[in-house]
Amino acid sequence: GSAFWEDAKRRKSPVTLLELTEKKIRVRSERCGLGLAGAGRPICEAMMNMDMGIFEAATGEEMALSILKTVAAGDECCDVIFTLKG
Repeated sequence: GSAFWEDAKRRKSPVTLLELTEKKIRVRSERCGLGLAGAGRPICEAMMNMDMGIFEAATGEEMALSILKTVAAGDECCDVIFTLKG
């Protein structure tokens, strides 16, 4: 979780940390850090799954991704949860 948080800070994305535990990180952002606003949920899911793959490779741990809201699909914010499976 902290790797995602550090990456968001490095990119200067306006991200609000909603939850951070040993197994889970939940973040919210008012805009898409990938520039996908209005592009549709499928492209958001594809891009976020690529991020998840990077985190899995970096940590050696399997993860689950939950996209609760996404500005790509017209929601008012992005609300995303990454959870370690192990």
